[in-house]
Amino acid sequence: MTRWTSATVGTARRFLFALAIVTFSAAACAPLTPAPAAQLEVNDVKNAEISSEIRDGVLYIDIESQQGIGAAQMTLASPNDLRDVILRLHLSGLEDLTFAYQGARVQASMGTSDRVVREQATPTGDPDAAPIDDSSPYWMNVQITSDDAAVEPTIPLESGHFTVSVPRDFLTSGSPSFDLSWVDFYR
Repeated sequence: MTRWTSATVGTARRFLFALAIVTFSAAACAPLTPAPAAQLEVNDVKNAEISSEIRDGVLYIDIESQQGIGAAQMTLASPNDLRDVILRLHLSGLEDLTFAYQGARVQASMGTSDRVVREQATPTGDPDAAPIDDSSPYWMNVQITSDDAAVEPTIPLESGHFTVSVPRDFLTSGSPSFDLSWVDFYR
């Protein structure tokens, strides 16, 4: 039988008070989890796992493709609510990335030796693709992001991903859907 005295009650109260402070402090210091990206519907995925998250009005789409070649059709529930859409392609190379929407088609690639990004666009209604630069509304900013900031990323990429901003024209077009295809290295 437990015997409660004023000393044990006081000790128990101090313990519970300390436990409550530690619990609330830990909850306050816990990292914020990104909001789930219910905005994105992914259809017809080939050879990839796709996940997404929204932070500060930016939709981040992570694409993990073990085979290195794949495609997907995606639809945004509320494209006008987004400031930007960023693709994070977890691939070892980027020989070809095609982003297509509303009749427009943008292709990007990054050279394996020089790491120069080359892009071309076929705007809606235009039958021919033409090279573009960063002044074009179809330009996709392509960068390599290393998992280790102290290590300069090399291709084949072993630790990191390709970060790609979708074309500004897509963001202002009001189109909710786009098709994406990728090839890490031509075989």
